[in-house]
Amino acid sequence: MRSFSFLAAAIAFATAVSCTGGASVSGVLEGASGGTVVLRELSGGSDTVKVSPSGAYKAHLKIEEPEFVYITRDGRQIASLLLFKGDRVKVSSDTLGRDLSIVGSEESLKLAGIEKDYADFSRAFSSAGEVAEKSKIYIDYYRSRVSYVLNNPKSLTSVQVLFQRTPVGTMPVFNQLTDALLFSTVADSLSTVYPSSRYVVSLRKEAELRKNRLDLDSRLRNATLQSFPEIELADNAGVQRKLSEVDGKVVMLYFWTATAGQNMFNTASLLPLYDKYHPRGFEIYAVSLDTDKTEWATMVREQKLPWINVCDTRGSASTYAGIYNVTTVPYAFFILDGDIDSGASVTDEKTLRAYLAEKLGK
Repeated sequence: MRSFSFLAAAIAFATAVSCTGGASVSGVLEGASGGTVVLRELSGGSDTVKVSPSGAYKAHLKIEEPEFVYITRDGRQIASLLLFKGDRVKVSSDTLGRDLSIVGSEESLKLAGIEKDYADFSRAFSSAGEVAEKSKIYIDYYRSRVSYVLNNPKSLTSVQVLFQRTPVGTMPVFNQLTDALLFSTVADSLSTVYPSSRYVVSLRKEAELRKNRLDLDSRLRNATLQSFPEIELADNAGVQRKLSEVDGKVVMLYFWTATAGQNMFNTASLLPLYDKYHPRGFEIYAVSLDTDKTEWATMVREQKLPWINVCDTRGSASTYAGIYNVTTVPYAFFILDGDIDSGASVTDEKTLRAYLAEKLGK
């Protein structure tokens, strides 16, 4: 199915499987006489087998982990299977894939049902004229897929459902940010049954990406209320400190590291300015991107830095640095009366002194 090709793109192809074990497929193509069928694994392998004059064919697939297998003839898909090691499956249909019968694989029967539902949805969605009609068809289908996944959290067929896309365009059926929770739930459930499956690994990666987008959206929504993205990290005393709770008319949000050359400011220049302007409403919220927390804490302690000092040990991978688009350190932002001051032009000690004098008085 067209929808499922997107799942294949999301999965890294596996190395060659072992020669032992596997699953067998016996099939009958009504109306066929000779020729071949191709059994294609979603992970990339394929096997071409001959069809007898009576329409019969047989194949043995060397699989160790559960595998999605698609049977095609002359480029047309006849059947989709979800096979496990040891399965002995019988398939029958005509040469167009109609009157499909599958015996010996409950998961393959589920997969056939999923594909039928998707085909019905695709036809209805594509033929609908009005936007309102399309929206209703999509919403009804989306709700039915949510119900399916919740009722089958330990079935690999749910992976296929979660990666479906609408028949027009490339929009995922599961297109809401909150769907990240559903992806994570299914990934957790499947991991208890198929921890080494490439499809579960792929789902886990997608779940993590979606969760990160959900987290970012939450921060940005919060930012629209307070005009800047929230930061919450532990200070050198182990106390969680939120940027939004910093009290000050002028707050300097300062990204730095203890090891980088502080060519914007150094502590010798910051300390007298802080001492002078702190009583007037100046505060510094210094975010260290040091991956060595001990080294950072030692420097803060030895230099007796009096402002708020927090550390994000993720370093360059810091979510906060990403949100603020910090690519080099040191880097400073200024929050004036609760709003980011986009007009602040501070690049060194001299311009910082002038900025503070302007906002807080000489």
